[in-house]
Amino acid sequence: LAYVASRKPTWLNLGCLQAAYAGYVLPGPVAALAVLVLFLNVMPFFYGTVIVLIVAYVLHFLPAGLQSLEPSIQQITPNLEEVARTLGLNVRETWRRVTLPLIRNGMIVAWVLIFLQTMKELPATLLLRPVGFDTLAIRVWLEASEEYYQLAAPSALLIVLVGLPALVLLLSRDWRAA
Repeated sequence: LAYVASRKPTWLNLGCLQAAYAGYVLPGPVAALAVLVLFLNVMPFFYGTVIVLIVAYVLHFLPAGLQSLEPSIQQITPNLEEVARTLGLNVRETWRRVTLPLIRNGMIVAWVLIFLQTMKELPATLLLRPVGFDTLAIRVWLEASEEYYQLAAPSALLIVLVGLPALVLLLSRDWRAA
């Protein structure tokens, strides 16, 4: 979406990009209820499945990824892709050998931000999760709400331990220099 809006900035492409940013403005419960109403009216057979939760996550966290990816894409001059095309590469090879290596760092940052936000998301998960489907954030909330802090601690620690490698990756200079 960010690539298409950057390369072909038509009103439709830019409008779709701006519409994608709208999901970040919505609080988690509002985004979850919007997705729930949509699925109940359009595809009620998906109610109570993980698909509804994934759609809510995409709606809510896609803008964070786009914000990380968009500057990387805008820094690439279209001339690089045109040169690759004139040297005989097709569109797929140009994307794989020219564009993808140049936006790799933006993609890594986008993935890490979305991963960390999704891992700790609670309101949308509480509203849309299938029966018996618990995330780490749900486990922490369930145990802490019953004041079983010693039972909530392992899940909370696991959230921190899973998030640490992502944080180390963001702060390391090795991948940023590439």
